[in-house]
Amino acid sequence: MLPGKNPRYDWKLVAALAISVAVPAAAHHSFALYDMTKTMSAKAVIKDFHWGAPHSSASFVIKDGPGPGRVLTLQGAAPARMMRAGFNPKDMHRGMNVEIAWHPLRNGEGGSLMAIKFPDGRTFKDDEYDFTREQPAGPPDVPSAPSP
Repeated sequence: MLPGKNPRYDWKLVAALAISVAVPAAAHHSFALYDMTKTMSAKAVIKDFHWGAPHSSASFVIKDGPGPGRVLTLQGAAPARMMRAGFNPKDMHRGMNVEIAWHPLRNGEGGSLMAIKFPDGRTFKDDEYDFTREQPAGPPDVPSAPSP
């Protein structure tokens, strides 16, 4: 308590500070922006991969047919999570052909990377927030991408 201050107001200050810290943290881990009921998948080429905290991010080029393809930007798992699964930044090369699965943003402009299958067959699956599974399981294959 500060000298000359009324102690009954100190708890209000502490509560206000606690709420101001807790609300952004809860919003940061909100899935409201993603359509968690939909899982999209595609064959893609890594355009960019950013290994950084609190989450990685990646841009992929997806070719749906003739033409240059479309760029899809996805938020990925935290680097620490990927490292625990045995992956590191050197595993993600620009120009690498991969298969990806993601939960799309509700506005359709990107999404959350759910899984990535590398050319050597290794698969990283971010199941930390997989609300559909009832028990822990090993990383399943990325859902098959439709053929162009």
